[in-house]
Amino acid sequence: MAHSHNEKCCDFCKIGRLAKRSLRIAFRQDTNLGYISCRADIPLGVCDRCGYKNWNEEAEAIAEDAVRRQYVKLLSMQRRSPAPYPDCVQLLSMQRCSPAPYPIGSLAQLRCN
Repeated sequence: MAHSHNEKCCDFCKIGRLAKRSLRIAFRQDTNLGYISCRADIPLGVCDRCGYKNWNEEAEAIAEDAVRRQYVKLLSMQRRSPAPYPDCVQLLSMQRCSPAPYPIGSLAQLRCN
């Protein structure tokens, strides 16, 4: 099958043609602010013969833009909300201390009837 110059040949099977389709994906990206959940419509090239999906530079740019938008949104939300407690204040309920260890002698004295 001869392909015209405008059609791309499949990289996997070398026979089929790649048709552009848009796929809505949801993904998570790890950042210095924690994980960010994103959704984006990604253009993919899908082979009409073998079903191979091709992710190109345009799709990568769209995914990076979605992460950037969510990152800016999360950063602006953190800047708007003040810290719940000033740095100089320590609440007693937030101080965690380890529980007292059990004395081994008292555990050894337990008897099962």
